[in-house]
Amino acid sequence: MKSICIAVLFSLFVPCAVSAWDFCCENADGLMLYYNYVDESSCEVTWGNECDWDYPVIRIPGEVTVPVGQRRDEADTLLAVIGIGEAAFSTQHSPTPYMRRVVFSYGLGYIGKLAFAGCDHLKSVEWPEDNEWFYSIGERAFVGCRELNKFTMPRNTEILGVGAFASSGVKELKFEAGNTSLTEIPSNCFYEAGLESLDLPANIKVIGDGAFRNCRGLSRVVLRGVRIIGEYAFYNHQLWKEFELPETVTDIGDYAFCCMVSENGAPPRNLMHVNTLYVNAKTPPYCTSTKTLGDDTYKSSTKTFTPVIDNIIFVVPLKTAEAYRTTYPWSRIAEICYRQRDTSGVSAVESPTEGEECFFGMDGIMTSQARPGVNIVRYKNGTVRKILKK
Repeated sequence: MKSICIAVLFSLFVPCAVSAWDFCCENADGLMLYYNYVDESSCEVTWGNECDWDYPVIRIPGEVTVPVGQRRDEADTLLAVIGIGEAAFSTQHSPTPYMRRVVFSYGLGYIGKLAFAGCDHLKSVEWPEDNEWFYSIGERAFVGCRELNKFTMPRNTEILGVGAFASSGVKELKFEAGNTSLTEIPSNCFYEAGLESLDLPANIKVIGDGAFRNCRGLSRVVLRGVRIIGEYAFYNHQLWKEFELPETVTDIGDYAFCCMVSENGAPPRNLMHVNTLYVNAKTPPYCTSTKTLGDDTYKSSTKTFTPVIDNIIFVVPLKTAEAYRTTYPWSRIAEICYRQRDTSGVSAVESPTEGEECFFGMDGIMTSQARPGVNIVRYKNGTVRKILKK
C-alpha cells in the first residue's frame, strides 16, 4: 500500500526557489505586478519583494509593455502574459493576502505550482469567454484557498497537478462545455475539499489515489467513463449513500469508497459506507486490491475473522449475478444482497433525485415501480421495507 504523506504534501511553507523578477509595471487598476521573461515574446506573473496583495481584485493583463529602463532587448517592448509563475501569490511571500477576486485575460496558458497557496480570502477565479489557450494547473496551485467555493475548469485544460485544490473550500466543480482533454484527476487533487456533489465528464478515465479523500460533505457522485479508481479515492465520505459504477470501470484500489466504522461495539475497521452499490459492468471488474470493499480480515481477541458483506443492496446487470458471486472481491458480498436490473437502456450514470424510491421484485430484479405481489422498496433515506401490491 502506498503511503500518503499528507503533512508533507500539503505544507504551505515548503521552501521553493523563486527567481528575482525581471521587470514590473502597473495593471489597469494601478496595481504593480511583477514579471519574469519566458521567451522573447512572452512573460509570466511572478512574486516581487514589494508586492501588495492586500487588494480586493487583481486583474491579470493579457499583454504588457516593458517599461523603458527595464528592457532586456530594445526590440522586446510588448509581451504576452501567458502564465502565473510558481508561488506568485503564495502566502510564502505575503502572509495575509486580502485579494478576493482574480480576473484572467484571454491568452493565459497555465497556473504554476503553489501559485495561490494559502490565499484563504480568495473567493473567485474568473476566466474570459472562449479562452482556448489555458491548459494546465500546477501542483497545490489552490491549496488552502478556503473561501474559493466554485471553480470552472476551462475547456482545454489538459493537466491538473497533485493536490491542486487540496484543503480548499471548493463546493461546486464545473467543467466548461467541450472539455475533452483532461483524462485524470490526480492523487490528492481535492483532498479534504468542500465538495458537495461531483459530476465527472466521460473523458475522465483515472481517479488517482486519495483524489477525493476526506470530502465529508460529498453526497452525490456521477462517474461516466472512469476506468481506474485509485486507493482511498473517496475515503471517509460521510453523506454518500448510493454509488453507481459505470460499465467502463476495470480496477478499484484499497478502501476506495470506505470509511472507518464501528459496528455493534466491534473495534473500528474500514467498511463500505454506502447503502446501495450499483455496478453496470456485465463482466465483473477485476480488482487487484484485496481491500476494495473494505477490510477483508480483522482480529478480535485471538481470533481472525473474514467478514461477509451483508449490509448493502448490490445491484448488477441482468444475468450476471453468478459471475459476480464467483469473482473477487465481489464474492465477499452475501447472496441476500444481490439484485439485478436491465442496464441496456442506461446511457449515462445518474444518481436518484431526492425522494425517489427503488423497487425490487422477489426475484431481485429492479423495476421502476412496484409490481403486483411482494416488493422490496429502498427509500432515498436508506430504509428498506416490504410492501404488497394487489
